[in-house]
Amino acid sequence: MSSNLKVLQVIPKLGYGGAETGCYDIAHYLPENNCGSFLITSGGELIKFIDKKKVTLIKLPVHSKNPLLILVNGLLISFIILFYKINIVHARSRAPCMVLFNCKQINR
Repeated sequence: MSSNLKVLQVIPKLGYGGAETGCYDIAHYLPENNCGSFLITSGGELIKFIDKKKVTLIKLPVHSKNPLLILVNGLLISFIILFYKINIVHARSRAPCMVLFNCKQINR
């Protein structure tokens, strides 16, 4: 059975914390179940372990709370959502959540 479900996770840094390892695990679990897996982060220690054949990794400064960068990230993430036809977006922090709120306003 094939699935057209595509999931985008947005996390500021991909370190060794609980949310970060959960994000890493889900990013690798989705392709095993015929779902598209996309990950936006600004960096972190776990990036070197991401299987780039299974997970589409996009680096953006989503850790920043600078209002100008939040606006730019909102535009870029809106484009990514539309380009890859993302179905589900999961923001895993306040800064990415503010970016996604801007995406919602932009896509109206």
